[in-house]
Amino acid sequence: MDQTNSMKEKVEEAHLAVESLPEEYRLEGFKIVLSTLLSGHSIISAPVPVGTQSQQTPKTEVPGSSDWQSAIADRLGIPHADILKLYWVDGEGALKLAFGGKSLPKSRALAMKHIAILFCAGRQAARFDEGETSSDDIRKECDRFSVVDKKNFATYLKQLKPNFQPEGKGLRVIHPGFEEAGKIAMQYLGQENKE
Repeated sequence: MDQTNSMKEKVEEAHLAVESLPEEYRLEGFKIVLSTLLSGHSIISAPVPVGTQSQQTPKTEVPGSSDWQSAIADRLGIPHADILKLYWVDGEGALKLAFGGKSLPKSRALAMKHIAILFCAGRQAARFDEGETSSDDIRKECDRFSVVDKKNFATYLKQLKPNFQPEGKGLRVIHPGFEEAGKIAMQYLGQENKE
């Protein structure tokens, strides 16, 4: 009986965690979250319905911030209520982009640039990364969306200058880069037209 209640609680928690995702991503998100819960991990700051974060999301520490959602929303100048439409933190504590690949531009180069801009700005705004976001992490996030152009990846990252500066083995966002990320974020929130 205890095991049945535990399973039911995990299913309910997984359902709650993906409720704010767009309809077409809920099933896949549910599978990921439930798998994470069943493997004994927690879903630290996973997406929850807008307006219920303070009541249901446990206060946990993420690198450099206990309130990553507010940090990103404030730095990018986007509504706090919309942050979970763009970002989420997986069971391993890694910041990920939450929107679907179908919403990306058709141009692979532009899609990679948008992912790099939003990913770097989000990670650095919430202090998941101090100073720079590694090229490997950016490549993995682009690969997750199936838009990596391996031959031109480094060239596309260099084209993000001057708002995103190559530093070490990654990119560092400077002030105008956060503004640029905010404008792109608004496109994905449906509040502006895409380029």
